[in-house]
Amino acid sequence: MYISRFLGSAALVSMLAFSARADTYLTGALIYWSDAVGNNVAGAYEFDTFSTTPNSKMSLNGDSSDPVVALLPGLNVIDFASPHGTTLSLGLFLSSAAVANSGPFGLAPDLVIAGDPGAIAPTIPAAGVLVSTFGQFSPSVAYHGLNFVDMGSDRVTVVGFTYSPSGGSGTVTLRVGPVPTPGSLALLGVAGLLARRRR
Repeated sequence: MYISRFLGSAALVSMLAFSARADTYLTGALIYWSDAVGNNVAGAYEFDTFSTTPNSKMSLNGDSSDPVVALLPGLNVIDFASPHGTTLSLGLFLSSAAVANSGPFGLAPDLVIAGDPGAIAPTIPAAGVLVSTFGQFSPSVAYHGLNFVDMGSDRVTVVGFTYSPSGGSGTVTLRVGPVPTPGSLALLGVAGLLARRRR
């Protein structure tokens, strides 16, 4: 009884502290031709949101010129649009600063989602899949293979993706939560053991 109260109080304090924070930003994006699992199949050609490249432009939430989107705790649904209407991969750049991420050249996106027109769920490229990077005529590099990235004390996870059958537009849903700590994982383990004993 006392342990479950303690766990509940600890979780509440942690959630209240986290809910007051909003210091992770989506600072740019790129779209490139890919196969169904995210491999770059068109070389260096891509669309992006950065004014520092002469690449063709795409948009985030209707903005195609250096958009910066504040990511709040919980679910964040972001619209994207591009004239590219065939199989694509969407790369997202994240930062703790509210400034458009414009480099360095050859920088791999923090998160990559692959999908065909009509997609209703995200496909995350596996570790080692060659993805497009920042900059005109930039190289392809191996992706880390994860559906999340940690930014300071925030964990940003891809949880949703849609891509219009007519092509060129869709949504990506990102969940922002605290990075799990060894202490919180241990508390969850204790709670699980206690729950089993009660059964």
